[in-house]
Amino acid sequence: MKYDNLKFNRAEKFTAAEHAILESFFPVVDALGNLLGETCEVVLHSLEDTEKSVVKFVNGHISGRQMGAPITDLSLHMLNKMHENGANFADSYFTRAKNGKLMKCTTVAIRNLKGEAIALLCINLNLDSPMSNFIAALTPSHLNKITGEQGVTFNEENSLEAQLERISDEIIKDHNIAAKEKVRQIIYRLYRDDLFELKGAVNTVSTFLDISRHTVYLYIREYRKKHTTLDFTKQK
Repeated sequence: MKYDNLKFNRAEKFTAAEHAILESFFPVVDALGNLLGETCEVVLHSLEDTEKSVVKFVNGHISGRQMGAPITDLSLHMLNKMHENGANFADSYFTRAKNGKLMKCTTVAIRNLKGEAIALLCINLNLDSPMSNFIAALTPSHLNKITGEQGVTFNEENSLEAQLERISDEIIKDHNIAAKEKVRQIIYRLYRDDLFELKGAVNTVSTFLDISRHTVYLYIREYRKKHTTLDFTKQK
């Protein structure tokens, strides 16, 4: 194998301590995705099995990422560069996903107590995303209190409608999303932004999109299923 010197293709499975280290980065993936918004894909690769390396991700719609997908040659190349340079992260680089999207990326090595790389945290910024999406990720919403002396907050009911209109408009105008997929992607985006936590959100969304409550719940369950993390508690 080209990268045998990295010694990650070892015969033994991860120890309990290594699994604990790996799982401790699950909330980091979620936090980065929440902070940077839907224009940024965050992927956690386990090096225990490089044929099924993806154990956690957010915003996989950017590259079409799936749970249990194999590690890419590019990720291995970055790991090899870090190994040669004694670094813990790779300098930012530009690449294109299989679907052609231009991304700016960085890769961070996650190590065990011996200093061996056991996982990679990859952060991929979608540069082909509409500018409005970048701006939205940096704009306060009803979910965020504006802290300060006045303690200002947004009105939740008005914010839900405003956010729904904005998100729908962005997805409808996105020519990279097929027409038959637009409603599904709107529901996914609303769920990622936690808008369904608001009282009456399902009714508001179903009315606005002219779909049934059942369809809204169906797409929510579908999104949850696609983004369920692998279970490491089972013995192998």
